[in-house]
Amino acid sequence: MGTEAALVLQVAKASRSYGGRPALRQVNLRIAEGEIYALVGRNGAGKSTLAKAAIGALALDAGEVRVLGRDPARDPAARRAIGVAPQDIALYGHLTVAENLDAFATLAGVRQDRGDAVREAMAETACAERANQRVDQLSGGWRRRANLAAAIVHRPRLLVLDEPTEGLDAETRVILRRLVDRLRARRTAILLISHDGEDVAALADAVGVLHAGRMVAEGSPDALAKRAFGARQELVVRLGVRSAPAEPILTGQGLTAHGAAALDDGLTWAGLVEDAPARALAIDKALRAAGVGVRELTVRPAGIDALIAWASKDAAA
Repeated sequence: MGTEAALVLQVAKASRSYGGRPALRQVNLRIAEGEIYALVGRNGAGKSTLAKAAIGALALDAGEVRVLGRDPARDPAARRAIGVAPQDIALYGHLTVAENLDAFATLAGVRQDRGDAVREAMAETACAERANQRVDQLSGGWRRRANLAAAIVHRPRLLVLDEPTEGLDAETRVILRRLVDRLRARRTAILLISHDGEDVAALADAVGVLHAGRMVAEGSPDALAKRAFGARQELVVRLGVRSAPAEPILTGQGLTAHGAAALDDGLTWAGLVEDAPARALAIDKALRAAGVGVRELTVRPAGIDALIAWASKDAAA
């Protein structure tokens, strides 16, 4: 982000333990206006604890959190500047979409033009056509849209998105990405918690990797990938059927088996390799010569799982 961007969220030396077990260890985090920061890590790394502390829902043992310079755990004005779209739908099932948004807007302190705020939020999340339908009668995708609308109805300065694309249909995923682009243009700061590498690559300006409660790597997606993998890319080969002749060909190119596909009993092999396009051509040629059918052969940037594994291994070394 540019040096002139105002700081929206600042977490300094955050520490928190549960029953004597550290969940956060001296974690620092800064998100400026208009910045999308992706927080990633394995289960139990501390992502949820850090997110709860960031919105003032969890007290720290040490350290501090500031949203627009105020402590969200103590200052209602700071909390009203935050919007949260949790992974689990947090809406009133017996109310309609419009009634839910009106309730959330009221709770967030929207007094004037509340109706306009509700209509705008529904328009931005493309759920206006379900405005008068009860939430408990909606499909999962429509509930997710309404959940997003409730998080932005008061135009928050900081938005927390917790696994926003979990179980999403393709249309709702597109709506989410367009919404994020508009929020970025409005200078909203976004904390994105996701294990979806496609989301992180497409949306995030910065990535932070948590491991065992510590921030072990941080930077732009491109910079972190270059630091972690250099010129290596992920090469994925999916066979049509299991094949003994394929194994020496694939292992010889630096790939390892990743388990059988559930539907067709095929087998997926993958690895991070140098000069991946040339290796892909060599593998395809060798497998065809051996009479082995190739169902899929893909070259792509290293994913979030690989980045987390790299950062976690580096931290443990």
